[in-house]
Amino acid sequence: MICDKVDDLCPGSPPDRNLWRTHVRAWFRFVPKPYEGKVVLLRTQGHPLICSYDPQMGWGSFASGGVSVRICQGDHESILEEENAHDAAWHVRAILDEVQTRRQNT
Repeated sequence: MICDKVDDLCPGSPPDRNLWRTHVRAWFRFVPKPYEGKVVLLRTQGHPLICSYDPQMGWGSFASGGVSVRICQGDHESILEEENAHDAAWHVRAILDEVQTRRQNT
């Protein structure tokens, strides 16, 4: 299986390579199913190779309620790192406030 060869693609310590191998195996085994709700996607400005240039990063075909995209600071690896976490948290708080407001108005 191609997943068993990913060590060659990941420099670093044995634990790092093991984590990468686990990540790739899960990625290959995952079979997404349709979701009837709306998805809020927190993402960064860059475009990962696997998602091409789809701003919804593939979620649009699974979420029948639509996808709302929020652009956060950092990149894929650092979106939740200390220097960027405040921005991601701000977006999560804004999303939760919007949901709360909608529920109060219905």
